[in-house]
Amino acid sequence: MDKKRLLALLSATSIAFCGCSLGDKTAAKRTNPADFEVSSLADLNALHTSSEQGETFEGKTIILKNDLDLTDGEGSTEDFITFQPIFAKDHEFKGTFDGNGETFNCDLSNGNILGDIAKEGIVKNLNVTGHFYGDIDSVLVGENKGTIENCKLDVVVEDTLVSLGGICCSNLGTIDGCEVRGELSTNDMNLGGICNSNGGVGATEGGTITNCKVYAKLTNCCRSLAEDNGYAEDDYYFQTPEIGGIAGFNYAYIGNCEVEGDFVSIYKDRFEGTAGGIASTNNGLVENSKYKGNISADFAGGIIGSNYGIVESCKAEGTVKGTKAAAFAALNRWGNIDFAWESIKSEPQAYLQNCEFTGTVDSEVAGVGVIENMPNPEDLDLKPQVVNCRINGEVITREADAL
Repeated sequence: MDKKRLLALLSATSIAFCGCSLGDKTAAKRTNPADFEVSSLADLNALHTSSEQGETFEGKTIILKNDLDLTDGEGSTEDFITFQPIFAKDHEFKGTFDGNGETFNCDLSNGNILGDIAKEGIVKNLNVTGHFYGDIDSVLVGENKGTIENCKLDVVVEDTLVSLGGICCSNLGTIDGCEVRGELSTNDMNLGGICNSNGGVGATEGGTITNCKVYAKLTNCCRSLAEDNGYAEDDYYFQTPEIGGIAGFNYAYIGNCEVEGDFVSIYKDRFEGTAGGIASTNNGLVENSKYKGNISADFAGGIIGSNYGIVESCKAEGTVKGTKAAAFAALNRWGNIDFAWESIKSEPQAYLQNCEFTGTVDSEVAGVGVIENMPNPEDLDLKPQVVNCRINGEVITREADAL
């Protein structure tokens, strides 16, 4: 498709969705009463128009039949098309979107491709390549309450505002077998290779990420934050940027995941924020996952940046560098978190078990496995634990590692 024809369909401010309805067979072919084939931009237009009119696609399956090009037609990363999600804001998608192994090739700015997914919704077998720039909360989905499976991204993303996730921004559902490759960067705040936030405070279900892989460089530039706050040494906001290989914040479950890539949270040679190979801050359960790469942040952990939850049978390999850097978690603290998620509600807090680290720790504050192992300030008998963990093959103990 040439540039002139594409821009006739996609305006400089939004996709110029046509007025045809999803039932119009010339726009989106109906293969049976519940299925639709999508093979053109006009078909995407029809989906969006129907969604704006209140269609949730509940019980219906949408199948992508071929690759679609959402670019300016020039192969340039400088001219981005401002994009509205296919499924309109405030209208959660309740059907099945089957990418059928096909690919969206993109040069887009703002938003995400699909929109929000309801508990009944399923997104699967979709590939996305290309470049994203601007206010990008995620590449694929905004908030996921349903199921995302077997989706693959190979992208370069520069988020100019505050938070970013690869597959989705926030996950209250299930993400399984997804993969993210490329480079993701955000400005000052929270970044996760799969999602920015997994689960939520007070959520009693959902927030499950399994069998996912991230092979990407993750960067928090911290530029605006530093400028807005006058580079204040003790400003609270300097502690807020978060980078996690799978999730920035984990309140629920991450299992059997793999991350490889370098994480950087530095501004003008100064460490900023918190970073962890699997999650930056863990208030849930992380198990059987591994990270390989180099992490540079203020509070840096090979597996978790700040741990208030449970970490079991995880591995990290590489270099962890920061003001407070440690092999497993920079901070291992018994907090006052309300673990509403049923699967971990009765489990201990700040618990590291059967974890391994191979590599080098470069910390300005003394420590190896963790920097701070802090008990509950209201009950000193409630202590965090580091159990049967190894650094370069040597077993460590909580007492030896606490300082």
